[in-house]
Amino acid sequence: MPFFSIIIPAYNREVLIKKALDTVLAQTYTDFEVIVVDDASKDKTADVVANYTDARVKLIRQPVNGERGVARNTGVTAAKGAYICFLDSDDWLEPNHLENFYHHLQLLNFPKALLFSNIYLSNGNALKTERPQPPYTGNDIYNYLLRFTFNPTRVCVHADIVHELTFDITIPGLEDLDLWLRIATKYPLVQLHEYTCGYLEHAGSYTSGDEKRFEKELINFQTVFNKPELKQLLPPADKNYLLSKCHYHLAIIAAEKGDKGKMYNHITKAYTLYPQGYNINANKTMAVMFLYNIPILGVLIKNTVRLFK
Repeated sequence: MPFFSIIIPAYNREVLIKKALDTVLAQTYTDFEVIVVDDASKDKTADVVANYTDARVKLIRQPVNGERGVARNTGVTAAKGAYICFLDSDDWLEPNHLENFYHHLQLLNFPKALLFSNIYLSNGNALKTERPQPPYTGNDIYNYLLRFTFNPTRVCVHADIVHELTFDITIPGLEDLDLWLRIATKYPLVQLHEYTCGYLEHAGSYTSGDEKRFEKELINFQTVFNKPELKQLLPPADKNYLLSKCHYHLAIIAAEKGDKGKMYNHITKAYTLYPQGYNINANKTMAVMFLYNIPILGVLIKNTVRLFK
Protein backbone atom coordinates (compact mmCIF):
# COMPACT_ATOMS: atom_id res chain seq x y z
CA MET A 1 0.00 0.00 0.00
CA PRO A 2 1.82 3.16 -1.14
CA PHE A 3 1.46 6.32 0.90
CA PHE A 4 0.89 8.52 -2.19
CA SER A 5 -0.90 7.81 -5.44
CA ILE A 6 -0.05 10.25 -8.24
CA ILE A 7 -2.60 10.38 -11.04
CA ILE A 8 -1.67 11.64 -14.49
CA PRO A 9 -4.43 12.05 -17.10
CA ALA A 10 -2.89 12.05 -20.58
CA TYR A 11 -4.23 12.66 -24.07
CA ASN A 12 -1.87 12.85 -27.04
CA ARG A 13 1.13 13.66 -24.84
CA GLU A 14 3.69 11.43 -26.56
CA VAL A 15 6.23 14.28 -26.54
CA LEU A 16 5.66 15.56 -22.99
CA ILE A 17 4.64 12.56 -20.89
CA LYS A 18 8.20 11.30 -20.41
CA LYS A 19 9.30 14.50 -18.68
CA ALA A 20 6.27 14.40 -16.38
CA LEU A 21 6.88 10.77 -15.46
CA ASP A 22 10.62 11.23 -15.00
CA THR A 23 10.00 14.01 -12.48
CA VAL A 24 7.76 11.65 -10.51
CA LEU A 25 10.39 8.90 -10.48
CA ALA A 26 13.02 11.44 -9.33
CA GLN A 27 11.14 12.16 -6.07
CA THR A 28 13.17 12.16 -2.87
CA TYR A 29 10.22 10.53 -1.09
CA THR A 30 9.77 7.16 -2.76
CA ASP A 31 6.70 5.50 -1.21
CA PHE A 32 4.29 6.10 -4.07
CA GLU A 33 2.58 4.69 -7.12
CA VAL A 34 1.95 6.67 -10.29
CA ILE A 35 -1.11 5.92 -12.38
CA VAL A 36 -1.17 7.22 -15.96
CA VAL A 37 -4.66 7.22 -17.43
CA ASP A 38 -4.31 7.34 -21.21
CA ASP A 39 -7.52 9.00 -22.36
CA ALA A 40 -7.80 7.21 -25.72
CA SER A 41 -4.77 9.00 -27.21
CA LYS A 42 -4.31 8.84 -30.97
CA ASP A 43 -0.50 9.00 -30.72
CA LYS A 44 2.04 6.81 -28.89
CA THR A 45 1.45 8.16 -25.38
CA ALA A 46 0.54 4.74 -24.03
CA ASP A 47 3.57 3.12 -25.66
CA VAL A 48 5.92 5.64 -24.01
CA VAL A 49 4.42 4.84 -20.60
CA ALA A 50 4.42 1.09 -21.21
CA ASN A 51 8.19 1.20 -21.79
CA TYR A 52 8.82 2.10 -18.13
CA THR A 53 9.95 -0.92 -16.11
CA ASP A 54 9.56 0.66 -12.66
CA ALA A 55 6.84 -1.35 -10.88
CA ARG A 56 5.43 1.87 -9.38
CA VAL A 57 4.32 3.02 -12.85
CA LYS A 58 0.86 1.79 -13.80
CA LEU A 59 -0.99 2.40 -17.07
CA ILE A 60 -4.75 2.47 -17.59
CA ARG A 61 -6.04 2.84 -21.15
CA GLN A 62 -9.45 4.43 -21.62
CA PRO A 63 -11.31 3.08 -24.70
CA VAL A 64 -13.04 6.42 -25.30
CA ASN A 65 -11.80 9.97 -24.71
CA GLY A 66 -13.64 11.44 -21.75
CA GLU A 67 -11.58 14.54 -20.89
CA ARG A 68 -9.49 15.09 -17.76
CA GLY A 69 -12.29 14.79 -15.21
CA VAL A 70 -13.17 11.29 -16.37
CA ALA A 71 -9.49 10.26 -16.49
CA ARG A 72 -8.79 11.61 -12.99
CA ASN A 73 -11.86 9.84 -11.57
CA THR A 74 -10.69 6.60 -13.20
CA GLY A 75 -7.26 7.06 -11.61
CA VAL A 76 -8.76 7.76 -8.19
CA THR A 77 -10.85 4.58 -8.39
CA ALA A 78 -7.72 2.51 -9.10
CA ALA A 79 -5.49 4.31 -6.54
CA LYS A 80 -4.28 2.50 -3.42
CA GLY A 81 -2.52 5.40 -1.69
CA ALA A 82 -3.59 7.05 1.55
CA TYR A 83 -3.24 10.45 -0.12
CA ILE A 84 -3.85 11.36 -3.76
CA CYS A 85 -1.75 13.77 -5.80
CA PHE A 86 -2.41 14.89 -9.36
CA LEU A 87 -0.04 15.79 -12.16
CA ASP A 88 -1.13 17.15 -15.53
CA SER A 89 0.78 15.40 -18.29
CA ASP A 90 2.45 18.61 -19.53
CA ASP A 91 3.53 19.78 -16.06
CA TRP A 92 6.28 18.59 -13.72
CA LEU A 93 7.11 17.94 -10.08
CA GLU A 94 10.10 19.32 -8.26
CA PRO A 95 12.16 16.54 -6.58
CA ASN A 96 10.89 17.58 -3.13
CA HIS A 97 7.19 17.64 -4.05
CA LEU A 98 6.13 14.51 -2.16
CA GLU A 99 8.64 15.03 0.64
CA ASN A 100 7.22 18.49 1.36
CA PHE A 101 3.67 17.18 1.45
CA TYR A 102 4.64 14.26 3.69
CA HIS A 103 6.47 16.60 6.08
CA HIS A 104 3.41 18.86 6.45
CA LEU A 105 1.03 15.92 6.74
CA GLN A 106 3.18 14.51 9.52
CA LEU A 107 3.20 17.85 11.36
CA LEU A 108 -0.61 17.98 11.09
CA ASN A 109 -1.01 14.38 12.26
CA PHE A 110 -2.15 13.17 8.83
CA PRO A 111 -5.45 15.05 8.54
CA LYS A 112 -8.42 14.32 6.34
CA ALA A 113 -7.87 17.51 4.33
CA LEU A 114 -6.76 19.02 1.02
CA LEU A 115 -3.29 20.60 0.87
CA PHE A 116 -1.97 22.81 -1.93
CA SER A 117 1.50 24.17 -2.68
CA ASN A 118 3.05 26.93 -4.78
CA ILE A 119 3.99 26.48 -8.45
CA TYR A 120 6.62 27.61 -10.94
CA LEU A 121 5.81 28.76 -14.48
CA SER A 122 7.86 27.93 -17.56
CA ASN A 123 7.43 28.46 -21.30
CA GLY A 124 9.60 25.48 -22.10
CA ASN A 125 13.05 27.01 -21.75
CA ALA A 126 15.48 26.35 -18.93
CA LEU A 127 14.14 29.28 -16.88
CA LYS A 128 11.26 29.01 -14.46
CA THR A 129 9.57 31.83 -12.63
CA GLU A 130 7.73 31.85 -9.32
CA ARG A 131 4.02 32.49 -9.32
CA PRO A 132 3.37 33.34 -5.68
CA GLN A 133 -0.06 32.46 -4.36
CA PRO A 134 -1.57 35.01 -1.98
CA PRO A 135 -1.67 33.65 1.57
CA TYR A 136 -4.82 31.88 2.65
CA THR A 137 -5.68 32.94 6.20
CA GLY A 138 -8.40 30.39 6.85
CA ASN A 139 -11.21 32.92 6.33
CA ASP A 140 -13.41 33.50 3.29
CA ILE A 141 -12.35 30.24 1.63
CA TYR A 142 -14.93 30.55 -1.17
CA ASN A 143 -13.73 34.04 -2.06
CA TYR A 144 -10.17 32.72 -2.08
CA LEU A 145 -10.92 29.74 -4.33
CA LEU A 146 -12.91 31.80 -6.84
CA ARG A 147 -10.14 34.41 -7.10
CA PHE A 148 -7.07 32.18 -6.84
CA THR A 149 -8.00 28.74 -8.15
CA PHE A 150 -5.07 26.33 -8.04
CA ASN A 151 -4.59 23.62 -10.64
CA PRO A 152 -4.59 19.91 -9.67
CA THR A 153 -0.79 19.53 -9.96
CA ARG A 154 -0.49 21.57 -6.75
CA VAL A 155 -2.88 19.40 -4.76
CA CYS A 156 -2.51 16.56 -2.27
CA VAL A 157 -5.78 15.29 -0.82
CA HIS A 158 -6.80 12.50 1.54
CA ALA A 159 -8.01 9.54 -0.52
CA ASP A 160 -11.31 9.25 1.39
CA ILE A 161 -12.26 12.76 0.26
CA VAL A 162 -11.89 12.13 -3.49
CA HIS A 163 -13.59 8.76 -3.20
CA GLU A 164 -16.55 10.60 -1.69
CA LEU A 165 -16.45 13.76 -3.83
CA THR A 166 -15.40 13.26 -7.45
CA PHE A 167 -14.64 15.51 -10.42
CA ASP A 168 -17.80 16.65 -12.21
CA ILE A 169 -17.30 15.39 -15.77
CA THR A 170 -20.01 17.66 -17.20
CA ILE A 171 -18.00 20.87 -16.75
CA PRO A 172 -14.59 20.33 -18.43
CA GLY A 173 -12.18 23.15 -17.66
CA LEU A 174 -13.82 23.98 -14.33
CA GLU A 175 -13.91 20.49 -12.83
CA ASP A 176 -11.02 21.33 -10.51
CA LEU A 177 -12.47 24.60 -9.14
CA ASP A 178 -15.82 22.91 -8.66
CA LEU A 179 -14.30 20.03 -6.71
CA TRP A 180 -12.18 22.28 -4.48
CA LEU A 181 -15.28 24.35 -3.66
CA ARG A 182 -17.30 21.26 -2.75
CA ILE A 183 -14.44 19.87 -0.68
CA ALA A 184 -14.23 23.20 1.17
CA THR A 185 -17.84 22.80 2.33
CA LYS A 186 -16.86 19.70 4.33
CA TYR A 187 -13.09 19.54 4.88
CA PRO A 188 -10.19 21.89 5.75
CA LEU A 189 -7.79 23.30 3.14
CA VAL A 190 -4.12 23.82 4.04
CA GLN A 191 -1.68 26.01 2.12
CA LEU A 192 2.00 25.11 1.70
CA HIS A 193 4.26 28.01 0.80
CA GLU A 194 6.99 25.86 -0.77
CA TYR A 195 7.34 25.70 -4.56
CA THR A 196 6.96 22.01 -5.32
CA CYS A 197 5.85 21.74 -8.95
CA GLY A 198 5.72 23.54 -12.30
CA TYR A 199 3.23 24.56 -14.98
CA LEU A 200 4.29 24.54 -18.62
CA GLU A 201 2.80 27.33 -20.73
CA HIS A 202 2.47 26.17 -24.35
CA ALA A 203 0.07 26.36 -27.28
CA GLY A 204 -1.49 22.98 -26.52
CA SER A 205 -2.36 23.69 -22.90
CA TYR A 206 -5.95 24.30 -21.81
CA THR A 207 -5.16 27.89 -20.84
CA SER A 208 -3.77 28.76 -24.28
CA GLY A 209 -5.00 26.06 -26.62
CA ASP A 210 -8.79 25.99 -26.35
CA GLU A 211 -10.27 28.72 -28.53
CA LYS A 212 -13.71 28.13 -27.03
CA ARG A 213 -12.43 28.27 -23.46
CA PHE A 214 -14.34 31.36 -22.32
CA GLU A 215 -17.49 30.38 -24.18
CA LYS A 216 -17.49 27.06 -22.30
CA GLU A 217 -16.55 28.63 -18.98
CA LEU A 218 -19.40 31.13 -19.19
CA ILE A 219 -21.84 28.21 -19.27
CA ASN A 220 -19.96 26.02 -16.81
CA PHE A 221 -19.55 28.76 -14.21
CA GLN A 222 -23.33 29.03 -14.06
CA THR A 223 -23.54 25.28 -13.50
CA VAL A 224 -21.08 25.49 -10.61
CA PHE A 225 -22.71 28.55 -9.07
CA ASN A 226 -26.16 26.93 -9.11
CA LYS A 227 -25.21 23.70 -7.38
CA PRO A 228 -27.41 23.33 -4.28
CA GLU A 229 -24.47 22.85 -1.90
CA LEU A 230 -22.74 26.00 -3.24
CA LYS A 231 -25.53 28.34 -4.27
CA GLN A 232 -25.89 30.13 -0.93
CA LEU A 233 -22.19 30.08 -0.05
CA LEU A 234 -20.43 31.73 -2.97
CA PRO A 235 -20.00 35.54 -2.71
CA PRO A 236 -21.95 37.34 -5.48
CA ALA A 237 -19.11 39.79 -6.21
CA ASP A 238 -16.67 36.95 -6.85
CA LYS A 239 -19.12 35.13 -9.10
CA ASN A 240 -19.68 38.33 -11.09
CA TYR A 241 -15.93 38.84 -11.29
CA LEU A 242 -15.50 35.50 -13.06
CA LEU A 243 -18.47 36.02 -15.38
CA SER A 244 -17.17 39.50 -16.24
CA LYS A 245 -13.79 37.98 -17.08
CA CYS A 246 -15.45 35.61 -19.56
CA HIS A 247 -17.43 38.41 -21.22
CA TYR A 248 -14.29 40.55 -21.43
CA HIS A 249 -12.33 37.89 -23.30
CA LEU A 250 -15.33 37.07 -25.50
CA ALA A 251 -15.57 40.77 -26.40
CA ILE A 252 -11.95 40.72 -27.56
CA ILE A 253 -12.57 37.59 -29.63
CA ALA A 254 -15.68 39.14 -31.20
CA ALA A 255 -13.75 42.34 -32.03
CA GLU A 256 -10.99 40.31 -33.71
CA LYS A 257 -13.63 38.56 -35.83
CA GLY A 258 -15.30 41.86 -36.72
CA ASP A 259 -18.57 40.95 -35.01
CA LYS A 260 -19.41 44.32 -33.50
CA GLY A 261 -22.81 43.28 -32.25
CA LYS A 262 -21.39 40.49 -30.09
CA MET A 263 -18.50 42.71 -29.04
CA TYR A 264 -20.79 45.45 -27.71
CA ASN A 265 -23.00 42.86 -26.02
CA HIS A 266 -20.08 41.28 -24.17
CA ILE A 267 -18.58 44.68 -23.25
CA THR A 268 -21.90 45.76 -21.74
CA LYS A 269 -22.25 42.56 -19.74
CA ALA A 270 -18.63 42.58 -18.59
CA TYR A 271 -18.94 46.15 -17.29
CA THR A 272 -22.41 45.68 -15.77
CA LEU A 273 -21.40 42.56 -13.88
CA TYR A 274 -18.16 43.98 -12.48
CA PRO A 275 -17.82 47.76 -13.09
CA GLN A 276 -14.30 48.00 -11.61
CA GLY A 277 -12.97 45.64 -14.27
CA TYR A 278 -11.65 42.14 -13.66
CA ASN A 279 -8.07 43.44 -13.99
CA ILE A 280 -6.45 46.89 -14.10
CA ASN A 281 -6.53 47.08 -17.91
CA ALA A 282 -9.95 45.59 -18.61
CA ASN A 283 -12.04 48.77 -18.59
CA LYS A 284 -9.47 50.72 -20.60
CA THR A 285 -9.32 47.96 -23.22
CA MET A 286 -13.11 47.75 -23.45
CA ALA A 287 -13.44 51.53 -23.70
CA VAL A 288 -10.98 51.60 -26.61
CA MET A 289 -12.82 48.76 -28.38
CA PHE A 290 -16.14 50.49 -27.78
CA LEU A 291 -15.01 53.87 -29.12
CA TYR A 292 -12.90 52.63 -32.03
CA ASN A 293 -15.78 50.62 -33.47
CA ILE A 294 -18.36 53.42 -33.52
CA PRO A 295 -19.14 54.12 -37.20
CA ILE A 296 -17.37 57.27 -38.55
CA LEU A 297 -16.61 58.56 -35.06
CA GLY A 298 -14.36 55.57 -34.40
CA VAL A 299 -12.16 56.44 -37.39
CA LEU A 300 -11.88 60.06 -36.23
CA ILE A 301 -10.89 58.95 -32.72
CA LYS A 302 -8.23 56.55 -34.10
CA ASN A 303 -6.74 59.27 -36.31
CA THR A 304 -6.73 61.78 -33.47
CA VAL A 305 -4.93 59.31 -31.20
CA ARG A 306 -2.31 58.67 -33.90
CA LEU A 307 -1.64 62.40 -34.21
CA PHE A 308 -0.79 62.71 -30.54
CA LYS A 309 1.44 59.63 -30.37
